[in-house]
Amino acid sequence: MLLEGSLQCFPSASYGFDLVSSSMRLLDKDSAYGENAGYGGYFYEDKLLNVKYTDIPEIMSNNDGRLPCPCSFCRNVTYDTLKKELQYNGTKIISEEWNNHRREHNRFAMNDLMEIISRAINEKQIEFVRQKIKDSELSNLKRLIPQHYDSD
Repeated sequence: MLLEGSLQCFPSASYGFDLVSSSMRLLDKDSAYGENAGYGGYFYEDKLLNVKYTDIPEIMSNNDGRLPCPCSFCRNVTYDTLKKELQYNGTKIISEEWNNHRREHNRFAMNDLMEIISRAINEKQIEFVRQKIKDSELSNLKRLIPQHYDSD
């Protein structure tokens, strides 16, 4: 069991932990959260990393102007290049709204990652999970997952 695993939840669950957990912000450390907390980061599933809010416009510009996630929240986020602001349904996203909606995104992304592990196990393709970690910003953790060895 791994509690407060933050970004290590995916590799830990891949390795065989029976239970992993993280906060809804995917940041398991003490920090202020509330009206004055500002804009929190964005969990970038492909990189298995929380990126800074200020880095999101660049991520979107590299992804045809969209966030790289198909969840209902991310599909409705756009970047207004003239106003230089992120918008949700055409209106500037305020920090409270952003922090509430990104929880939905985090649940979606973490569920997607756990489904990837489940499919890889069912299809006996755990190397796919290892490759996802290798291609991510957590690549130094790829050694946690043992390579498949046939016992022929």
